[in-house]
Amino acid sequence: MAKNWAICVGINQYDNLPPLNCAVRDAEAMRDYFTEVDFDQVYLFTDNSLAITDEVFDSSTGFILPNGATRSPDVAWVEKSRWEALTPEQREKFLPLCPDFVIELVSPSDSIQKTRQKMEEYRENGCGLGWLINRPENQVEIYRPDCEVEVLSLPTKVFGENILVNLEINL
Repeated sequence: MAKNWAICVGINQYDNLPPLNCAVRDAEAMRDYFTEVDFDQVYLFTDNSLAITDEVFDSSTGFILPNGATRSPDVAWVEKSRWEALTPEQREKFLPLCPDFVIELVSPSDSIQKTRQKMEEYRENGCGLGWLINRPENQVEIYRPDCEVEVLSLPTKVFGENILVNLEINL
């Protein structure tokens, strides 16, 4: 079964070009359309969006956590100064650190208990924010340091909180 994702970009203000009038509005309209026709994930980037100056990774990247475990979250984010502190050799292999932010998506073949254990492990090893997105149950579990897991039922949006301040994902 195919997955449909969309990235909508609307930037009205460029550094070296005359300003545009409708790019943000058009991108928002496209986001609404893709959401309406049930795309699996729709991302919107505008003049006010988070500037991604840090490092974002997909599930093909491995991390060696401080406890020695090797993990590959579905999505991971590492703050720029932590990435830059790694040697070029470290960047070419499994990264010897815990991401600052992780997302795990529950698929039909996943054990929810094992996925929850991974989320706890990320948190115990220094991850600042984690989302376990459980689409079959229409839930998002939010993992934060020193807090109980927050379970959101039927959420329409999740936010990057104090880790990725301007991050907002429509579910």
